[in-house]
Amino acid sequence: MLWSLLRTWFLATSAFYALRPAVSAALFLVFGACELLRMCLGVAAAVCLKGRSVLEVRERTEEPECLRDPALGTHEFVTLDDGVTLHYVTAGSRERPMVLLLHGFPDIWYTWHKQILELKKNYWVIAPDMRGYGQSTKPSNVEEYQMSYLIDDVRGLLQSLGRKKVILIGHDWGAVVSWCFANKYPQMVDRLVAINGGHPDAMRQLLQTSLTQMLKSRYMVAYQCPRIPEAWLTMNDFAKLTSLCQSGDGAQGTSVLQYTFSKPGAVTAAVNYYRATFCEERQLRNTRYRRLDVPTLVLWGSRDPYLTPQVAELSRRHSPEALVRVLRECGHWLHQENAPVVNEAIEAFLAAGAPADTVEKAGLRRCRSSL
Repeated sequence: MLWSLLRTWFLATSAFYALRPAVSAALFLVFGACELLRMCLGVAAAVCLKGRSVLEVRERTEEPECLRDPALGTHEFVTLDDGVTLHYVTAGSRERPMVLLLHGFPDIWYTWHKQILELKKNYWVIAPDMRGYGQSTKPSNVEEYQMSYLIDDVRGLLQSLGRKKVILIGHDWGAVVSWCFANKYPQMVDRLVAINGGHPDAMRQLLQTSLTQMLKSRYMVAYQCPRIPEAWLTMNDFAKLTSLCQSGDGAQGTSVLQYTFSKPGAVTAAVNYYRATFCEERQLRNTRYRRLDVPTLVLWGSRDPYLTPQVAELSRRHSPEALVRVLRECGHWLHQENAPVVNEAIEAFLAAGAPADTVEKAGLRRCRSSL
């Protein structure tokens, strides 16, 4: 009898673990299909109420004044070996250590303006428009937004600037690229700061095991559909796009987004980051992630509507010496929502070095972890 029970338990457990990836994938697709349906209904309702003009993109030729602020640095361009041209802003002395700021969706270099003003005092700061964004090249093929291309962009930019070592600070997609770059080129990364952007392996695990994260990430599936996501984000003069960025940057931040994404192909290029993720899913699944010995700081807004705190904790396991700090009153854009605390945390981490107790004493007490 006991043997039969043990055998039944073993078979049931084996079946559960064998079927879990397929069941999780099916659930994720269902959640995504529901989100796509919501988008379709939203677009249809807007067109019915206001006409097709609701989908028209208002042409904006005058750049917002804040993008020309000389205090934020000078604007430069570099063309990489594959023909992609990256626009970037440079501030601070070239004689100092380099800090590379990588933005996420749907942002441009300007998302870092509150950090540039502080970090340029002690570092050479480089804030690029990632490929597909701002004034950088917008490839038309979805495959050209795969992670391997994004990593090569970072490496090419560093080589063009004559640097073999860099401090990487990334938010959202920029953080994901930073994790992957550090995994492939650990010798080129002096320190890593990830702001509300998880390690890809952490996201993979949670999208197989966490219903909460599946629900939060359901838009990723909806974005695989052509045209509908662009219409959803564009309608009513980018109302949905700007509502995503509840960063506290007000009318100025809204004007930057409206100007940026009014350019031809800009919205599609941004959404293609998510489409390319599904194109390379097999490649990422087979990637071997090494233990990162790079000193790492993970800053996390506990009210993030798109990522659970578990993403931060699982990401930390890829860098055992990493510090995780959660800001309880912040959401996804905590580097804008609470810039003073974020800047203080970054500067203390960069100045103090890797030991956790040293960093804690140096000024991270205000960002106590809740994990």
